[in-house]
Amino acid sequence: MPENATRIAALQKGDVNFIDRVPDDQMAALDAGANTQTFSVPFAGVSFLVLNTSRHHSPRKTLRQAMSLGIDRQSLSKDLYLGRWQLVTGPIPNGEFGSKAGTSPPPFDQKKARDLVQQVWVQGRGDPLRACAK
Repeated sequence: MPENATRIAALQKGDVNFIDRVPDDQMAALDAGANTQTFSVPFAGVSFLVLNTSRHHSPRKTLRQAMSLGIDRQSLSKDLYLGRWQLVTGPIPNGEFGSKAGTSPPPFDQKKARDLVQQVWVQGRGDPLRACAK
């Protein structure tokens, strides 16, 4: 059953005993159900943004730092994933071989991000940010 709504309905009706990959926004409803309960297990996956550093604007270290500082990872985890996702410190999930134990995700510092973007702008390097949809 590939459709989430179909899988959830089948679980609630008792047609199936188990489903996986329940959307975060449906977990509370299943927890509250009289005949259902949820369990979470660590997922060895990472959601991330990738910058195209082959373009002439993005390779600048200052802009990459500004973009990193401008991402409120804690709010993304809390609001988008309803607090069910852990923040990671790199491309390898926490606890996996090769992850950096004891480190923290990059900080969210909106003021410093703006200052870095302004620094690039003032240096006369043109429009520092350009979004392209393909």
